[in-house]
Amino acid sequence: MSLPILPIITRVPRFDDERGWFMSSFHEDHPAKDWKMQNTSFSRKNTLRGLHFQSPNSQAKLITVIDGEITDVVLDIDPASETFGQWQIFQLSSADSSLPNQIYIPSHYAHGFAVTSESALVSYLTDELYHPEAERSIHPLSPSLNIPWCVENPIISAKDSQADMWDLTESNKSL
Repeated sequence: MSLPILPIITRVPRFDDERGWFMSSFHEDHPAKDWKMQNTSFSRKNTLRGLHFQSPNSQAKLITVIDGEITDVVLDIDPASETFGQWQIFQLSSADSSLPNQIYIPSHYAHGFAVTSESALVSYLTDELYHPEAERSIHPLSPSLNIPWCVENPIISAKDSQADMWDLTESNKSL
């Protein structure tokens, strides 16, 4: 069995001067191409978005933190993967140059993030269009996942609050 494609974190250079700054967040040398959609979100401190994915019509994503800092989480939801049901956590920041500010997430992951700065502006490219009928969510506070989101009293949308809790059972292998 081959290992799954893993998330790739990078630090995209930012060029500052007296006018402000410039950043090229995607170029043809990036490991992922063929983007079909770009989305941008602005969120306040303690906002928790996710864990989201599409099934079918799964999406790979290129997440870029334009302003702020987030705790980013990916959960492997591919039942054929050796890491099925395991999550990884990353700190992404626009300001702290010791941290990455971008992550590429393959299509077999659910994704979510929590805002740890006063606010965050996050852009993401997807390689598949949004299909409302394929939208799926896993409750980000599922006890069996026990993800340390690094925020107190998270602000969660009504839709994410009503998502199913994750329990690593045979029933999840049909995501």
